[in-house]
This record gives sequence, C-alpha cells and structure tokens, in this order.
Amino acid sequence: MKEISSKQTCPICGGNVVPIVYGDPMEEIWEMSKRGEVVLGGCCIEVDKEGNSLMPEWACTNCDYRK
Repeated sequence: MKEISSKQTCPICGGNVVPIVYGDPMEEIWEMSKRGEVVLGGCCIEVDKEGNSLMPEWACTNCDYRK
C-alpha cells in the first residue's frame, strides 16, 4: 500500500486524504476502512498498455474526491 503524506490534503475541500486499497481486503484492511484510514476501491483494476494502474491512489475522507 502506497503511503500518503500526513500533511497531504484534498485540493478541492482541504480535507484529509487516505490511500485507496484495491483487491479482496483481508480483515486488517476491513478494520482500517472502518476507522477511516483507507478507502476500499473494489476488486477490478484498470491498467494501460504498459501495465501501469489507471486507478486513483487516494481519496478525500470529507468530499470523496479521488486522484
């Protein structure tokens, strides 16, 4: 899971941002999601021709903006 700087804020509303976790979450990730430490992004991941993810890496806990 990619770390997000604790000082990073949403460019839209200034809220806190947390990593988006993709795939089938284990119990620890479910618990982190319940505490608002991560956002669950689903199981499907889109990639480009080179295999790079096209999915957002973080989400705002306030307005749900994703980037």
